[in-house]
Amino acid sequence: MSLDGQSPAGWRKVTADDVKAPYKSSVVSGPFGSNIGKRFFVDAGVPLIRGNNLTLGDKKFIDDGFVFITEEKAYELRNCEALPGDLIFTAAGTLGQVGIIPNFPKYPRYIISNKQLRLRCDPSIALALYLYYWFASDQMRQYIINQNTGASVPLITLGHLRSFPIHLPPLPTQRKIAAILSAYDDLIEHNMRRIKILEEMAQLIYQEWFVKFRFPGHENVRMAESEMWPIPEGWKVRNVTDMPCFRFVCENVMPYEGMKRYFATADVRGIEIVGEGVTYTFEKKPSRAQKQPPADSVWFARMKDTYKVLVFTDANERWAKECMLSSGFAGFQASDRGWLGYLYCTIKSDAFHEGKNRYCTGATQMSLTNEGLKRIQVLAPDHRTAIAFNQLTAPGVNEILVLQALNAVLRRTRDLLLPKLISGELDVSGLNIDIGEEPA
Repeated sequence: MSLDGQSPAGWRKVTADDVKAPYKSSVVSGPFGSNIGKRFFVDAGVPLIRGNNLTLGDKKFIDDGFVFITEEKAYELRNCEALPGDLIFTAAGTLGQVGIIPNFPKYPRYIISNKQLRLRCDPSIALALYLYYWFASDQMRQYIINQNTGASVPLITLGHLRSFPIHLPPLPTQRKIAAILSAYDDLIEHNMRRIKILEEMAQLIYQEWFVKFRFPGHENVRMAESEMWPIPEGWKVRNVTDMPCFRFVCENVMPYEGMKRYFATADVRGIEIVGEGVTYTFEKKPSRAQKQPPADSVWFARMKDTYKVLVFTDANERWAKECMLSSGFAGFQASDRGWLGYLYCTIKSDAFHEGKNRYCTGATQMSLTNEGLKRIQVLAPDHRTAIAFNQLTAPGVNEILVLQALNAVLRRTRDLLLPKLISGELDVSGLNIDIGEEPA
């Protein structure tokens, strides 16, 4: 897709200013910094959209993780309101981030932060969802980044937004393009919901067996004192690096200085077993030999308050061979495949992450060192119980991996189609696509 190239017949070259709704406040910037800030935040009210609610084209909108302001404050900032169909852009910080408020959002309205811009389009001219995909494309994202006028903090202005170029097909074609791309996104979202349910099921069983100690046959097992709490007789409390069933494999993966980091699920170099995991890709292929995550290994992000977990098994061997994790991850390999389910659920548990946070150190960024990791204590059940737990949870874990692999294929296909569709290279005007209602 070329922003300067020839448009197909019937398409027009316009700007964001040409497609805005026909009233004054259709293109706005966020409130002045003095009008918004921590002193205005409350526990509940009208949600404030910030950078964590937008992505670099990986997801339309993250409808969670908000801070709130009062109804009175929201009324004062009503010109900065965001409603279904509005497009939101990062103006200061991570340029290229874009989101669209869904047709059926979690909240009736939102307020954008002082680091964002909002575009409300004229539905008689442009379909908001088509515009979202246009602005989320790689070339438009790079175009936006190139408009940076900031010194220490990347910055774009309202004037930049108004002048953003758009290749605009007729409305019926816009709807077909949006419907095709949305079909992929809807499948990905559906799979993510299934993954979340499977994760929650595994954690519920883990809590029942290894926190409440209501595992099969627990009625016949005596409790014994340990250095931390009463545990079933024959079980032990160990430092996580001393677990005989876990092998610490942090040193097996080398950092690469040319690595580009993505805090999203769009990349497929690694399969994230948690919904919004951290994956890594390369700006260019490493010129030196790399060490790959071994099979049956589970990895976690070292940063404090970061719940990111990756798992590598035979089910995602293809991606593991292409993946090289940074030193921001530490990992363990199950010495016996029968312990993989227990290893995963232990690393994913709240107790483990509470221990991780407790021993994090650092001046500017708190993270877990190898020495800190050695101080985290976990429960070591008997082998028979661990094997039974793995047999019970393995089908769900395997289904998660299958769904993640499927999502990786769906994302790649969508990302291949997107530039071809919005450039007109793939002509959909003659396709008989049942678009039904306007895609959300």
